[in-house]
Amino acid sequence: MSASDSDGAAAESRDVLVIGAGPAGTIAALQLARAGHDVLLVERKTFPRRKVCGCCLNARAIAAFKSLGIDQTLQELEPVQLDAFRLWSNGRKAAMTMPQGWAVSRAALDAKLLAIAQAAGVEVLTQATAIVGDIQNDRRIVKVEIEHRTARIVAAKVAVAADGLGHPSLRELPEFAASSTQEVALNSRLGAGCEVASVGNDFACGTIEMLVAREGYVGIAQLESGSWNIAAAFDREAVRQLGGLAPTAVRIGQQATGRVLSFLETAAWTGTPELTRSPDRVALDRLFLIGDAAGYVEPFTGEGMASAIEQALHASPWVSRAVTAWSSDWSLAWCDQHQQLAQQRAWLCRGLANLLRRPWCVRAAIAGLRLWPQLAAPLMKSLNAPAQSRMGWQ
Repeated sequence: MSASDSDGAAAESRDVLVIGAGPAGTIAALQLARAGHDVLLVERKTFPRRKVCGCCLNARAIAAFKSLGIDQTLQELEPVQLDAFRLWSNGRKAAMTMPQGWAVSRAALDAKLLAIAQAAGVEVLTQATAIVGDIQNDRRIVKVEIEHRTARIVAAKVAVAADGLGHPSLRELPEFAASSTQEVALNSRLGAGCEVASVGNDFACGTIEMLVAREGYVGIAQLESGSWNIAAAFDREAVRQLGGLAPTAVRIGQQATGRVLSFLETAAWTGTPELTRSPDRVALDRLFLIGDAAGYVEPFTGEGMASAIEQALHASPWVSRAVTAWSSDWSLAWCDQHQQLAQQRAWLCRGLANLLRRPWCVRAAIAGLRLWPQLAAPLMKSLNAPAQSRMGWQ
């Protein structure tokens, strides 16, 4: 792709163009602006906007916010303080304590993070779609469209793709188009979510409620607004056989709690593509992938956002170096570091996801936890411990 390919528009030069204003993209943009770079952040939605997500931030994520000096600003959102996790299956339940986390809507969180980034000097363009193209004159060319009309051609020293599952901004790059059919794991589940005003008296504020059955699982947590966020992972075949997202959620809720949860049936559900996926690469020349765009594993107690935030923190130094003086060493360094970060918890999250696919394992875990609640302590400690990996700023 070149500037001349797009209605003759003249390319504007930027240090960094970040695609996607979720936590990963916004925090990367914030870090890079603080490092003195000229940053444009492109987002296809308007803010505030709701997003299918568990909306839970664990202790790892909060520690990352503290390292950035923005935790007190985010406290202004008055997030619900999370300190417990409860597992439901076959009409039984077991509770366990967890390091303190937050439950906060993505509409509120993402808008606040975006405002922080803008205050640091990041230029934000919403309702815009970015398509990453080739390298020309030592710049990565990106076409930015608003309402299907070419608005800007950006020649960026470095582009950062943080646009979620499937990284749609990269669809014209042969390196990613060729591998797109191999990215999704064969046993990947569909994501789904909704928000409801009330869930009855069975579920507690400050607790992550996890309802598990053979067809998938449903997570429930109260938000700062007083409403309840529901996020789920469903087997694709179950959704097909049961006739949709709501019937699948109702089936899981009934099998897990022993009761029909009517709020699952009447909620306005939204689905996502298959969740578990892993691209062949997380960097090219003058291009870095972070967050869900760089791979995704089913989360458990807020690992999804924590992982995305940590990736933004660890990738930003390499992006900064790439802007200052390009070398392919920087993209190779991020590939290596991303692998380190992913390996630290991928085995644990995959193990937990596999456990949740086996009802007898869940029942055994509940029985064990009811007798010995302390059995969960090592697991919760591991899930909430900050990532250990070298930082590129050093």
